[in-house]
Amino acid sequence: EAWRGLRETDLPMWLTVGLARFAGLRQSEILAFRGKWVVRKGEATYVRLQDRPEDGFHTKTGIPYSALVMDTELAEYLRAMDEEAGAVPLINTVKWIMRKPQAWLKPFTGAALSPLHRLRGLYADHVKRETEAAILARQAGIKAASEALGHTTIKTTVDHYTTPDQ
Repeated sequence: EAWRGLRETDLPMWLTVGLARFAGLRQSEILAFRGKWVVRKGEATYVRLQDRPEDGFHTKTGIPYSALVMDTELAEYLRAMDEEAGAVPLINTVKWIMRKPQAWLKPFTGAALSPLHRLRGLYADHVKRETEAAILARQAGIKAASEALGHTTIKTTVDHYTTPDQ
């Protein structure tokens, strides 16, 4: 809840904390981020991380990936951003990100040595929970369809009646 209030009072902090917590971005990724990195697939919004020499950015591993944005308000904001806009349009951004967000987050992250990086772990937990919930919901849906069709096993339903996931 405290993070939500930052949107009106401290937009760079809101974006920094939001990108770490709800997209799992590292400090270097947040500093280099540009609106053009945002990709929409259906209703989902992702931050596409890949080497971007034109922006002076290279991924940590060299392997491109897409980070799902797990907060709808943040996703909407990111989709509306100017393509060249960054998340932290401040002077001395490296110094700022190493101090200000860490201090702001400290009361919420307890003993974490790097509070902003701790949000990356919370993001991973969030994605894991949502994925597990989606899998369980799919399984429950198939079971309900199987029962509604009077099948003795879900295999018949899956093999002959349901549309494969796309």
